[in-house]
Amino acid sequence: MIAPTVKNFLRKAQADPDLAQRVGNTDTYPALAELSESAGEPATEGALRAAFAARDARMLVRQMIARGLMDPCPLPPTPLMDGDVWKRVAAMDLSPVAGQLVNYLGWTPERAAAIERRYRGFFYLKITLPGGMASPTPEVDEFWHQHIINTRRYAPDCMNVAGQFLHHTFLTPDDPAEAAELSSVWLATWTSYEALFAEPYEGTLGAVLLERWPNP
Repeated sequence: MIAPTVKNFLRKAQADPDLAQRVGNTDTYPALAELSESAGEPATEGALRAAFAARDARMLVRQMIARGLMDPCPLPPTPLMDGDVWKRVAAMDLSPVAGQLVNYLGWTPERAAAIERRYRGFFYLKITLPGGMASPTPEVDEFWHQHIINTRRYAPDCMNVAGQFLHHTFLTPDDPAEAAELSSVWLATWTSYEALFAEPYEGTLGAVLLERWPNP
């Protein structure tokens, strides 16, 4: 289900290319709620969050399996937040990493901030998912690379947060066994991230809401 206020806002955006572009560039609930109000279709942060939860990764997987678009597979259990681990993850100073991406790779500060947020979620999952198996998106992976190459910061961050060094490992999609494992790891990461953090693992919040609710 989707609240009428969110439905009206998304319908208006889908009918107005300029508004759709602005929605697609918006990546937080407060900013999206503010944009909905300025567009004359005010939707609360809670209603927007509920709309995302109704079509989060776990729900999408169930729908794709039901429609024959995806082979049946067991969904990983919905994770519970470990508050102690998350406090340590949230306390990491990642501003130098974000600065490297802005200064040397040309990312905008807004993009760096958004990926920093998702990287923290990935780092948390890297610690808490079984076997430490979590799969980054391309942008999260770039953020991870930048964190790793600053070894004097990355090594102590790992020890302070996880109690061990978190290695960057690779699975080979060309190997059938590793490809199956890669798919399983991605599914666990994607569904766990969206369940825990109530935002898309890839793409902006606004763009994903428009994509997942094409006919609200």
